[in-house]
Amino acid sequence: MGQGPFQMDGKWNHDKFVKVKAYPDYKLGDKPKVDSVEFRIFQDQNTAYNDLLANNLDIVDQIPTEVMGTAPGELGDRFKTSQASTFQFVAFPTYDKKYSDARVRKAISMAIDRDEIIKVVFQDSQSSARSFVSPVVGGYREDTCGEACKFDPAAAKKLLAEAGGIEGNKINIGHNADGGHEQWINATCDQLKKNLGLDCVSQAVPKFAELLTQVENKKFSGMFRMGWIMDYPSMENYLGPLYSTGGSSNYYGYSNKDFDRLLQEGREAKTEAEAIQKWQGRRGHPRQGHAGDPAALRQERLRSLDQRQERRDEPVQPG
Repeated sequence: MGQGPFQMDGKWNHDKFVKVKAYPDYKLGDKPKVDSVEFRIFQDQNTAYNDLLANNLDIVDQIPTEVMGTAPGELGDRFKTSQASTFQFVAFPTYDKKYSDARVRKAISMAIDRDEIIKVVFQDSQSSARSFVSPVVGGYREDTCGEACKFDPAAAKKLLAEAGGIEGNKINIGHNADGGHEQWINATCDQLKKNLGLDCVSQAVPKFAELLTQVENKKFSGMFRMGWIMDYPSMENYLGPLYSTGGSSNYYGYSNKDFDRLLQEGREAKTEAEAIQKWQGRRGHPRQGHAGDPAALRQERLRSLDQRQERRDEPVQPG
């Protein structure tokens, strides 16, 4: 059930497509300017992009990283960019003893040069994120991650040594193969090899849903790629699902009672300004220098093609 400008047109064809048509009785805003939309589901970004070039698709909201440099020329005036609410990160599984020491997590984070990955892999089409919500929402503050997100390989190496290193000197980073993440995950591994001397391996899981199921059931061993897009423009839509105890997308198991309390107090505040003040509170917030934060890397997505859909998990481009 919903109250949007479109309605389903037939059944959802799993892993193929879904069609919607304009809802004739919609009265809550501007009515659709198109009669219908077909969202096609792809398991590979390159296939979707090639269909776009062949005019078999009108819009994609994400393009493969390997064509970032050529896409503007290939698409001409069809190529559009806009700021987005999306960010992605590498999460630490708190259920894995290998990452139980906060110094280990912080060392890994400080050994990652986010800016280099943005420049080399994404060709400056995204921006490095060092905060816990997107700058598109009210209440955003820069560098709330603090020291833990500062690239300092010497300090990272020293911190890891103080923690006694990592068992087996080997780590792996999981990612969904259907989302086009292999390049930046490999780049992250390369940096951890260079800056910490770790044997780092990327591990592809066919679909994002499959990766989430493994993580939720604590069957996946290692760090893993995560991503988020806001459902509504509020700090709460990041802080609640991603960091609260038992949050709907808190697959890594971060938990802090003070943070949960401040989050709830913000939800109960009478005004948005009062809510933001609570959500920016230092006590319990996954805040500056907080090594218990589950994210080692965040990258805010800024590039899209034509007009973005509200959510990145629309069927046009999975996970």
